[in-house]
Amino acid sequence: MATFEHEIYFDDSGTHAGSPIAIAACYVSSKTQWHEYNRNWTDVLLEEGLDSFHMADFMLHPTVGKKPFCNWDEEKRWRVYRKLSAVIRVRARKGFALAVPKDVYDKNAPEDLKQYYAKDHYAFAVKCCIGLIWKWRMQYKIATPMQYIFDRIQTGTGRKGEIMQIWKEMDADPDSTSKFGFVKEDGYQFQDKKVFKPLQAADILAWHMYDHMSNVILKGKSDVRDMRPTFMPLREDRPMDLGWFTEEQLIKWFQDMKRLEQKSGHSLNVVMYRGQLRKQGVSEEEQERRISELFRNPGMV
Repeated sequence: MATFEHEIYFDDSGTHAGSPIAIAACYVSSKTQWHEYNRNWTDVLLEEGLDSFHMADFMLHPTVGKKPFCNWDEEKRWRVYRKLSAVIRVRARKGFALAVPKDVYDKNAPEDLKQYYAKDHYAFAVKCCIGLIWKWRMQYKIATPMQYIFDRIQTGTGRKGEIMQIWKEMDADPDSTSKFGFVKEDGYQFQDKKVFKPLQAADILAWHMYDHMSNVILKGKSDVRDMRPTFMPLREDRPMDLGWFTEEQLIKWFQDMKRLEQKSGHSLNVVMYRGQLRKQGVSEEEQERRISELFRNPGMV
């Protein structure tokens, strides 16, 4: 059984039907720091009479009547939020998050990318986050396995299947453990955020990413000056890798990828490359040989 020195907690926002934006957000830290996080977080919840914290409920207008938040005055609201955000600042090592405009992805993503890499916008956002995590692992020379924990997903949404598919695809990459910390056995889980409290930190980050994309980025406002005050403690002087794809940026990303593929003569993604080889009638054995040879290059994703 694999042992994990680091754990990554993922949550999403905007993945429901009708939302124009899909968000994937996560925090990584050592198991030791997550243990301390759980102790600190639980202390705050008990002190303030909460069993869990959900950012969307917290931000609802009091007239909606969402208890207990609707009964709090401004002093208590800010006191509780400051305590919780301080726990995240101290215990989480780094945050990663991506915002993807759904209609732009649906209209402009190449069909082979949808077929072999990311079926939808949420899977694309998750994989972008995983790419950022890989860069972080390389920067700090981390090569040990990491456990990925996702918020429990309702059946019928398709998102759970997309996440499970990511792990199946990683089997095609001979260096998935050293790159991403992926392992087959217990390498990822779906858990209840009420029980696995670091998921509540990821929930706070995911909510702010959606809010910032909707009310700042897409409206052409200042990323810093127009930032919601509750977002500031998550970002100020903290190691964060955040991205908000505008329509122009996402289209350019797709175009750049195509140009690089045309220049290299093959896909820049191991799963898409395997799909191309399969279409060409290349045997399974030869597929493995070519993939192993090509994707030993650390520049490949």
